[in-house]
Amino acid sequence: MKLQEFKNIILHNKGICILSFNILLLFIVFFLYDPFSFFSGSYQQSKPLLSTGESDITKIEIIDPVFKATLLRGEEIPASDEKMNSLTKNKERHFHWKLQTEKETYTADEDRMKELFRNMKDTRRYYSFTRNNELDADHGLTSEASGACNCRILRIYTEKKTEDILIGRSSLKENSSYVRLNNEKHNYYVQTNLRDVTGNTN
Repeated sequence: MKLQEFKNIILHNKGICILSFNILLLFIVFFLYDPFSFFSGSYQQSKPLLSTGESDITKIEIIDPVFKATLLRGEEIPASDEKMNSLTKNKERHFHWKLQTEKETYTADEDRMKELFRNMKDTRRYYSFTRNNELDADHGLTSEASGACNCRILRIYTEKKTEDILIGRSSLKENSSYVRLNNEKHNYYVQTNLRDVTGNTN
């Protein structure tokens, strides 16, 4: 079809063209902003990337190309009387944590730790991408020749095993990250910014 013929079709069908454009725009807005939470609901119902809670974890290492820190689990935080019923019902246990750097050891902020575990819980296997070199680079999850990842690593220690959450490109504005568990064949786009909650967004 020649360009002039295409222009003539548009000129003679302005109403249909405008309607089609508006429908297309509506679909774009719907998929981008999810006004009825159709997709976010499916996201929350999908399988967590890591099925490990705070009570299972004994140590967390934050390994970054420019720094390294270690979180060490301490004693359990006793629940107050008014919280005892909800604690028993939800079966949640919280602990004191120590933040260890190359120079000093600090008491980790309780609210910050709760935010970290909440973000880990919200890291889910929903938006998946089969890996290749191009996607790994785009997601900020590339590896060196030695196999080491040029990204931030959240190394999770339990009594039975050790697992790595690799954190790639992240967005503070969209509260999102690209992540991978260990050396699996898929990367995931998750609705939480693990880079921010473990240090910064750079």
